[in-house]
Amino acid sequence: SEGDSSLPRRVDARAEGQARQMAIGGDLNANTINLGDSIEAPCTLLPPEVTNIIFDADKRDVLTWVDCSVPQSALLQRIEDEATALVEVVALGGFGKSSLAGWVSEQVRAKGKKVIWVRFSSSSLFSAFAQWALYKLCVPTNDTMTEDYLTDLLINQLNEKRRLLVMDQLEFIAQTAERPFFETFLERWERRGRNSTVLVTTRQQFLAQNDLCLQLPGFTPDEGASFLQKKAVSTALLDGLPRLSEICNGHPLLLNLSATWLEKTKGSTLDEDGLDFFKKLFQNNLDNPEAQVEEIFERLLNELSETLRLVLLEASVYRIPISLEMARVMQPEVTTAGLDGLEAQGFLLGQDGQWRLHPLVGQFVSERRLADGLESGAHCKAIEYFKHQFQQETTSIQDYLECFHHYCECQDYEAAFDVVDRCYSWLNLNGYYRILVTIYERLVTAWKAVSIISQSSWEKYGKALNRLGIAHRSQGDYAKAIDFYQQSLEIKREISDRNGIAASLISLGNAYSSQGDYATAIDFYQQSLEIKREIGDHKGIATSLGNLGSAYSSQGDYAKAIDFQQQSLEIKRKISDRNGIANSLGNLGNAYDSQGDYATAIDFYQQSLAIKREIGDRNGIAASLNNLGNAYSSQGDYAKAIDFQQQSLEIKRKISDRNGIANSLGNLGNAYDSQGDYATAIDFYQQSLAIKREIGDRNGIAASLNNLGNAYSSQGDYAKAIDFQQQSLEIKREIGDRNGIAASLGNLGSAYRSQGDYAKAIDFQQQSLEIQREIGDRQGIAASLGNLGLAYDSQGDYAKAIDFYQQSLAIQCEIGDRNGTAISLLNLGNAYAKIDEHWKARDSYEQAKDIFTEIKLAHMVEKCKKAIQERNQIISPTPIKAPSLPTKSTEPDWLAKSMPAAPNRSTTHPSTSKRLFPKWLPYLAIFTAILLLVLLLQ
Repeated sequence: SEGDSSLPRRVDARAEGQARQMAIGGDLNANTINLGDSIEAPCTLLPPEVTNIIFDADKRDVLTWVDCSVPQSALLQRIEDEATALVEVVALGGFGKSSLAGWVSEQVRAKGKKVIWVRFSSSSLFSAFAQWALYKLCVPTNDTMTEDYLTDLLINQLNEKRRLLVMDQLEFIAQTAERPFFETFLERWERRGRNSTVLVTTRQQFLAQNDLCLQLPGFTPDEGASFLQKKAVSTALLDGLPRLSEICNGHPLLLNLSATWLEKTKGSTLDEDGLDFFKKLFQNNLDNPEAQVEEIFERLLNELSETLRLVLLEASVYRIPISLEMARVMQPEVTTAGLDGLEAQGFLLGQDGQWRLHPLVGQFVSERRLADGLESGAHCKAIEYFKHQFQQETTSIQDYLECFHHYCECQDYEAAFDVVDRCYSWLNLNGYYRILVTIYERLVTAWKAVSIISQSSWEKYGKALNRLGIAHRSQGDYAKAIDFYQQSLEIKREISDRNGIAASLISLGNAYSSQGDYATAIDFYQQSLEIKREIGDHKGIATSLGNLGSAYSSQGDYAKAIDFQQQSLEIKRKISDRNGIANSLGNLGNAYDSQGDYATAIDFYQQSLAIKREIGDRNGIAASLNNLGNAYSSQGDYAKAIDFQQQSLEIKRKISDRNGIANSLGNLGNAYDSQGDYATAIDFYQQSLAIKREIGDRNGIAASLNNLGNAYSSQGDYAKAIDFQQQSLEIKREIGDRNGIAASLGNLGSAYRSQGDYAKAIDFQQQSLEIQREIGDRQGIAASLGNLGLAYDSQGDYAKAIDFYQQSLAIQCEIGDRNGTAISLLNLGNAYAKIDEHWKARDSYEQAKDIFTEIKLAHMVEKCKKAIQERNQIISPTPIKAPSLPTKSTEPDWLAKSMPAAPNRSTTHPSTSKRLFPKWLPYLAIFTAILLLVLLLQ
């Protein structure tokens, strides 16, 4: 389906780190990374560049530079003071804030200190700013890192060494939704910053603290006169140049434009007529230098040649610095000399063969472009430039995103959808969910406002809503995902797109499944299946059946799960869907793995792996290797498990699947945790957690925290364990994952039990049990009952413990969970042994041993054998084994041993006291017992 099939979607609902705690020693079930569809990415695409951030500081033009001793001295003094963490330079546009920041940067560089320069040319994401700054610090980043994580990472890096970070033109952020993130960064830096200094330049004061603010004045009359002289303005008037500087309020940009005007009209000579001209021009805006700039800008713009005027107006639609090639798309006659001329006149700022508009000039240019009716045509020309770039080998994601922007500005939303569709899979596979949210939110918001939408546009609009839901689901924001899926579903119903309706239903099912609401998920999957059958979409039928199988597996109904997966597999084989066959085999492996039938699971995983290798699906190969590793770990073969997980990790790193890397690291942690190497396990869990935080996967963060809590609990550090489990629980509650909430509550209960706080342990396990019953997760119910048994067992209430173990055992027998059944029998044996019911204990151990032998858990078999030997030393050396209770003939043979019943010791074990009866009486009793047993068995 559209929707989640384009994700590296896990058809099985179990995610890494979400395994339940089993009822023995706090062990966890193996966490299975499930199979996902392979994604073909455009091979020519390069990693996305930081949007709307302009390279480095301008190179200062020493020929026209004028020292302003007072502000330069004041700023340099603050920068050199190591106690100064933050400085804000404030002035109106064109007063030379950036030039002053560039000058002080040169002074810092001259002393061997690093300068990181970030200039904002328009509204920018905080994540883009932080990425660029960290890139300049040689710290690898990903655009999907959370704002909070990036903030702390950048602060930590700046604290390491003495550096200067310049945030130039921050006024572009002032009125945007990103402002709170920038404020948070600056506030934290002001409190925690050391070694380095952050310098902010802005037209309006950004920070609340006045003591951090440095107001930048204009040139003094003498400084202004010096500047005009450097611009080749001459005068016969004794005080002409200082007077002109005063008329212009010492505004550097205004003086620059005035010098350009004098050059064009008076040969760069200033006389009284020239002074009178400027007085009259500016008389209505004496207290508004920016308005004065606009007055002279309009006159100078009209004096430009038609080619330069149009290229200046039209090229201003670009959001990124322009090259000569980009300018020629607007006006083919333009030359490098022409662009240099615009730079000399103060319209453009140039650096390394690229140009950009002065921010204040850009404001006036945009207004004039709109007034002259050039907006639409300029965006169309920009689109042609970027479409041409798509044919080049060096095309980048940035080209696609810029083209998308210009289509949106032209209100051609269908074309905008098509452009981003070309790189959607690549962005999705690489975890750029934040970019996808930004793109599709802009698209659907603007598209929705259009009064007339064509039939084809409605279909694409519905897809855009679905993809926005996918991006939110990938970030763990299930409520938003469901909202957008519902909107998509409504549109698909309006336009009678049956296939689209089914796709939206599957997406809704996946979202509810992620929340642990399996009943609702199954309902949506069933609706999808009905539609797919009606329209005869065999591949869609197989997908819906597979999703139903996964949902039932999550509920612990493995018989149904296997049945649906088998139906799905049969259809995929009929239609020769090789990738689908491999996925179905993998999901069948998951179902058998959940039952504890690891040998069968491994066989299915191997079959899946073989196909994935044949078709060259590296993502699928890694998933199969991961599953094999988890299955071998469950069998206690940790060497094999670690080997498979390492192979999977290598592939995930090669294909840059950061989510997959994190999952493989988590599964490696599970393998080391299972073999008791908790230090190594914790290291892998921490690495996994770091990546999950970077990509903003809240569900994954909670899973990693959960794993860390369990590892610390195994080490005996219960305080840390409880802290990690509480953090995990908070996230699970935030994202509405009820199954995850239950798991975290259960793990908290186990941690408190290990600490000896049995009252709290029982309370948390009861809360977990209630949720598991609400969502109908029978395996979860069994696990919670088993954990309650452990809690009562630990506090010596063996009667209650046995009762809970028996309830757990009954459910595990029903759902066919052999591993769980064996563990419940083992726990029952331990409880019976504690109350000296050694016959019952030994019988339970025997049954557990038989099951562990069947599912090839050698280490558990040895544990059972040891327990049996201990019982044999206590009871008679030649005991008569008591019969097990009969079971229904429809159940598997191994279930016949699931409910232990010990014989009455008064009738089966001879007393050592003096007998008051004839010697033949015991033989009669034995004969009678055997006869009754034969009759009972018949």
